[in-house]
Amino acid sequence: MDGQGKVTGSIKLIVSGPKALEWRQLNLTADPAVLRREVSGTLAALLPEQISAEMGEIQGLGSSNGYVSVSARIEGLIGTLEGKRMLLPAFLFSTRDGQFAVAEQREAPIDLHYSEQVIDDAVYHLPQGFVLESAPQPVQLAWPEHAALVVKTQPGAGVIEIKHIFARASVLMDAKEYAALRDYYQKMAATNQQRLVLSSAAMAAQN
Repeated sequence: MDGQGKVTGSIKLIVSGPKALEWRQLNLTADPAVLRREVSGTLAALLPEQISAEMGEIQGLGSSNGYVSVSARIEGLIGTLEGKRMLLPAFLFSTRDGQFAVAEQREAPIDLHYSEQVIDDAVYHLPQGFVLESAPQPVQLAWPEHAALVVKTQPGAGVIEIKHIFARASVLMDAKEYAALRDYYQKMAATNQQRLVLSSAAMAAQN
């Protein structure tokens, strides 16, 4: 990151299971440009709206098992300066996940298509002249037999690594279970809105 809140860097998206199968099938049946548009759309949906991604190589399409991986370069303005502090999203890939957190009621059963495990691992390199003031606290948000969310942070010299690990076992749910589902996703959405707060090194020295 730079001192104005702009972030540049590289990301790698690694997928397996149904999503990898979907992309492999598309690779066999459609024009390469169609596949790249589909993968690019997946990347865009994961990242904050202010971040743009320039997609690179897609690997693993020719195999029937293992991972499909996508590399990309990203850039965008996500930090907000407030005096001598900078605020930015703590979870680069999870800020837009509001599924089931809004609608209060549901009359139809819920089809989540398949179980999933999503591991986000982001390393922020702090801008010169700034130090870490606060970061998300470790989280273990469990919904027994349905889902679990774990957040871990590991600060270092000029960097902080943040892991956001979500696993969901439920696939088909009755409408009467929607209230519990919504409650869990509201808690997860609140967790995902946490911020990283950086302060100028001079300000930190004064304190």
